[in-house]
Formats: sequence, structure tokens, C-alpha cells
Amino acid sequence: MTDPYPPPASTRPGRISPEISLGVSPPASLDSIDDLAVWLGAPLTVERGHVGTLVVRLSGSDLLDVTRDHTGLGETVETLIARLDDTSGVSYLIEPRDGLPTSRVTMSDRRDPMVMALRGVDSTFHEDVIDYQGAEVWAATRYLPEVGIGLVVKLDRTEQEAPLLELRATMTRMAIALSAFGILAGIIIGLRFAGPIHELADVAQKIQGGDFEVRAPVRSEDEIGLLATVFNQMTDRLLESNQELRREIQEHKDATPAPRTGTSESSDPEG
Repeated sequence: MTDPYPPPASTRPGRISPEISLGVSPPASLDSIDDLAVWLGAPLTVERGHVGTLVVRLSGSDLLDVTRDHTGLGETVETLIARLDDTSGVSYLIEPRDGLPTSRVTMSDRRDPMVMALRGVDSTFHEDVIDYQGAEVWAATRYLPEVGIGLVVKLDRTEQEAPLLELRATMTRMAIALSAFGILAGIIIGLRFAGPIHELADVAQKIQGGDFEVRAPVRSEDEIGLLATVFNQMTDRLLESNQELRREIQEHKDATPAPRTGTSESSDPEG
């Protein structure tokens, strides 16, 4: 029976010398069933004699399932796995979420997060990072030297900043709405207080003109209504005082005898 997962030629029995220690060769590969696999090979020795080779195949199917599942990760979040090819170019072991790059990514693309990962940079970046599609991204990089693989988790900066921009737009709309409400409330309050004040002014002008029968209308029980009530009470007292003054003047006139006019004493005819 043919082994469905034959080890790489460099790790088959008889091809590894006893002096080779435990290592990885090749660093990583896609086997015939399109499954990421890592091969580990080491010689078996007994009393310094080479008796065989131990080959271990580690399947990366679980890792592939995780990286290919974008559920709940938004529109641009993805995990990238890549290694260097023979020409120092970036070779993606799984197809990126947005498809393979339209142009080849090489180690000279220093702003690409995968290039940073393959250079051994383990860090996070929030600016001045451009991904394989030419979009500015936030990224976290990690290099696995044991297998020569770079890992990148990245998302577009526009998606990350979208909630902040939406919040700023919402705050701006709220500020405009509150300002408009404040202006409208000011106009309504102004009209509510200005109308009764103008009526009081009209009543005062009529009283000044001699119309003591006019009164200010009382339409509410608030401060404006209280002001109108007090104004009417003052008008009533003013009318009473005016009537009392007129009565006193009339009584004074009635009590004062009228002066004699148009008479003269008769002179004695003989005098």
C-alpha cells in the first residue's frame, strides 16, 4: 500500500546522516491533499550506528480552518501565513481573504506586515503599514523560526476607525440638534414671556392716558400671572386714591364760601 503522506525526499530513510540533529526539512509545505503540513526528521542511532530515520508529519488542518474562518471578524480582518520562496518573494500558504496579490510581494516591500514578520519582527503596528492589497492596515506580526513561517493578523485601518468616525458624526449631529432645540426653546420662552409683558405695557399706557378701568389679563398662575395680578391691585389702589383725592377736593370746595363779586356799598346822597 502506498503511503498517502510520503515524507519529503530529504527526510526519507538513508538520506539523513547520523550527524544530523533533529530539524525541519523543508520548513513547510502543502501536500497532495492541499493540507498544510510540517515534516520533522531525525536519525535513529544505536551505539553510534545508524539504524533508521524518524519522520513525523504534523498536519496544519486545524490552523487552516481557523485562519479561513472569518465569522464575526468584520469585513477585513484576516490571518495570513506565508514563507519565502526561492527568489526571496512572499509565498502565501493559504489564499488571502481578498485573493492573491495583484503584484508580487518581495522582501523589499518593507511596509508590508508579512515582510516584517518574515524578517523576524514580532510586534504590533498601527501606522505606516501597507498590506498586499495596498491598503493601510493595523497588524500584528509573528515569526516562527522553527518552520520559517510568518504569521500576520491584520485589519484595514478604515474599518477600525469607522466606529470612531461614526461616533464623531453622531456627536456632531447631536450637538446640532441640541443647538436647534435650544434656539427653538429660547424663541418659545421668549414669546411666552414677551406677550404678557407687552400687554402690561399697553395697559400702563392706557392708565397713563386716564383710562382707569382697564386691567391686565391674568392667564396663568406663574410669575407673569402674579405680575399681572399685582399690577391690577396697584391700579385699583391708584383708582381709589384718585377718587378719594377728588372727593376731598370737592368737599374742600363745598366748605369754602364763594367770594363776593359785582357789589359795592351805596354812598350817602347827602354825603
